[in-house]
Amino acid sequence: MQVEPRADSTCFEMVSTRLDHYGRPYWASDDTGGRFIACRAGFYDPAIFEVNREVTFTGRLAGHESRSIGGYSYRFPLVAADIVYLWPKRERNLITRPAPWPWWGYW
Repeated sequence: MQVEPRADSTCFEMVSTRLDHYGRPYWASDDTGGRFIACRAGFYDPAIFEVNREVTFTGRLAGHESRSIGGYSYRFPLVAADIVYLWPKRERNLITRPAPWPWWGYW
């Protein structure tokens, strides 16, 4: 993610991926939908919207913008975002299991 504050809006250069049933980005593989740029009126702090944070956008397509990625010209779809939702950081899920023998616990 790259965040670009402008005079009256903020634009986000994003890598597209699938969404889970809650609408949260789901990074199960290297299967991406390409890249896009989403812009929304107002200021969004680049210190909060940092690399590897998960964000979901809703809005409408508003054209395209050509930028280069490592020397290659890439045509980014532009999204006029209505909603910018920054997901809370994921906590590591620790799975606890019972002891590997059937007689654990009280007798």
